[in-house]
Amino acid sequence: MLYGLIATDTSITKAIIYWSNDMNILIIGEIGVGKSTLLRELLGQSQSQIFGFRTEKTDDPNTGLSKIYIHPALGKAMYSEINVVGKATPQGAIGFPSVFNNLGTKYLKSIPDGSIVLMDELGYLESNAVDFCDAVLRTLDGPNQVFAAVRREETPFLQTVRGHRDALVYRITTENRSTLCKQILFDIQSCTMLHGSFRFRFESGNQSPRVLRHKTSAPLG
Repeated sequence: MLYGLIATDTSITKAIIYWSNDMNILIIGEIGVGKSTLLRELLGQSQSQIFGFRTEKTDDPNTGLSKIYIHPALGKAMYSEINVVGKATPQGAIGFPSVFNNLGTKYLKSIPDGSIVLMDELGYLESNAVDFCDAVLRTLDGPNQVFAAVRREETPFLQTVRGHRDALVYRITTENRSTLCKQILFDIQSCTMLHGSFRFRFESGNQSPRVLRHKTSAPLG
């Protein structure tokens, strides 16, 4: 494993990374800024199999309350009480750890090596879902490449995810969201050419790699 320093531009919030077999891509940003849209753009460029999960918030016009559902990354969405991972109440949002632990963990099991794993999104509602949080961290450690939207709350779980040594963290804003997809694709291809570290495969060869200022030290450990 090599230690690396990348300097690209200010939209990358994590400059020091550890090169490993598969670098994960984490997207952080404010609510509604376009994290999920960016992930769809990125994964639309891939030919790899996609596993994992996505969450969806729906509003009830009759009650004014919201429910948050968890769905498989691909495939038909289901709207039932058994896949509600959170609800908005007048006192604030509440999460349901048992649903995260049962259904969320299921979506992260038995994923073939060499796949892409979508996690959209990781937040604070699952803080007490120990099995689910463990499954997320094991997946980040594993042989597949994770693309995740990550909320910015300061919980121990989210801090651990954002600080993962095998991850590049990008901040999406209203100013950079129209160009960030292209930048990340360039960075992925550049890292692949330098280290062969990404499993992400492009549909076409029209992405020109951008040169990164790169510095490595002796292997660690």
